[in-house]
Amino acid sequence: MVSIQPKQGSFEISMGSLRLFLSTFFLFILEYSSFAQVSITPKIGISFSTFRNMNLELDNNLILNSNNLMSFTFGSDVEYKKKENALITNLSYIEKGGNFHHPLYCDLNYRHKEIDLSFIYKRYFVEHIAIYTGITIGVCMSSKIKGNEILNNENIAINENIKSKTNNTNYSIPLGVEINFYNLILNIQYSYGITDILKEQRYKNSKNSTILLTFGKKIIMWTTTHKIKT
Repeated sequence: MVSIQPKQGSFEISMGSLRLFLSTFFLFILEYSSFAQVSITPKIGISFSTFRNMNLELDNNLILNSNNLMSFTFGSDVEYKKKENALITNLSYIEKGGNFHHPLYCDLNYRHKEIDLSFIYKRYFVEHIAIYTGITIGVCMSSKIKGNEILNNENIAINENIKSKTNNTNYSIPLGVEINFYNLILNIQYSYGITDILKEQRYKNSKNSTILLTFGKKIIMWTTTHKIKT
């Protein structure tokens, strides 16, 4: 059997900081109660994820670093835009995790499937290019380790459900660039995991980093030109 171990070092962000961000986000919504434009953007794309600070120890004491695991994602943005500022709520399905590979000993995928809810602030610096950041809350749907390990010259298949060892929710910070070409949307995003995916104390550095490349079509729902008086 294999054993996952943390690397040294970690980065912690308090739940108080997350609450502060969400409070600020909703205050923006109240302040900008009338927007110039409201749109929906369905998206689909690919993701590359890995564990930043976690290793895999094989039975022969060989320690492997996490490699990128390629998967897919899909979801939709609801955007509230006024001039160069925009607030976004995104709901997505995504698969995260990591790959542990050695040509002689193993090829194992840790695959964590989740539903993500993101609250994002976006700023347009030129007409068709914007940058954005926010907070993402991920809810675990399933969690498995699957692949094979060679032990004593025997190829052993591994297919283990580890959802019971996985935290139900995790948090990450998305940082991205959006390019809009006639309402065809390209997003390049890096998501920095700030909480552990796995529960056990020995997995306390099981934080994911994920790169996403998504394509979408912006659908303008309505526009407003007047300001609501308070």
